[in-house]
Amino acid sequence: ATVEDKLGNRKTSERMDWNRRLAELPDFEFQRTYKLSKDAFARLCDRIRPRLVVDDRQAMRSSGSSISPELRLSMTLRYLAGGHYLDIMHLHQVKSHASFYKIIWHVVDVLIMELDDLAEFPIDDPAKLKTLSDGFYELSGQVVRGCVGALDGIAFKIHKPIQDDSMNPMAYWNRKGFFAIVCQAIRDADARFRWFTATAQGSCRDSTAWQMTALAGALKVAGLRLGCWIAADDAYGNSDYLLCPYPGRRLDIPEDSFNYFQSKCRITIERAFGILVA
Repeated sequence: ATVEDKLGNRKTSERMDWNRRLAELPDFEFQRTYKLSKDAFARLCDRIRPRLVVDDRQAMRSSGSSISPELRLSMTLRYLAGGHYLDIMHLHQVKSHASFYKIIWHVVDVLIMELDDLAEFPIDDPAKLKTLSDGFYELSGQVVRGCVGALDGIAFKIHKPIQDDSMNPMAYWNRKGFFAIVCQAIRDADARFRWFTATAQGSCRDSTAWQMTALAGALKVAGLRLGCWIAADDAYGNSDYLLCPYPGRRLDIPEDSFNYFQSKCRITIERAFGILVA
């Protein structure tokens, strides 16, 4: 499509047709591209749509068309999934680097505001805790009772922070050899995130990053309902609400059996991280 500027001869590029893209991308490819199904993408977009309505006069001047909420979310999710910014800009016909990053961070801010409730673990909701426990009970072959989540951490690679962002950029240097932030997360038996936070510096070990979280603080004070517990690996340490495996090898049958079923519960968080970064 073309539009005329004041001289009547400026050509501009046509924005991506979102409906056409939906039709062209098979479901499995859409999932790989955006880390969401088509239905989940549509639900998310509808939820945040009111916050994505912005003044598009600059976009209209540069290309003759506005940037829809679907395209804004598409750009952001593709970028967060690891897409290169130049490829994303070309695909969505965004010409300005400044406009691209302005859109990305605006959508990220909106997602944080709108989805904040998803980062609350139901420590004081008996019905939700029972649902979580029932899921792990079935996952373990109806052996394990009381497990309401699987906890673990993952280091997300980042660029080296500049001095203006951090007084000690090297605090983000991870033992695996890159700059990172450490995410702590809890998943349910179906490998769905039930709680997460990503605020710790890359040099933090999982146990330290966990102790820094508001959820860990709340559990120290209030604990979990009697009989409920969260599965974690031995890096975290046992507590009134965390159960870790017995250390060592050649364990006696009771300890070895516990480790087997505890691992069966805990593996969901490792599988979830695998899905997230795949």
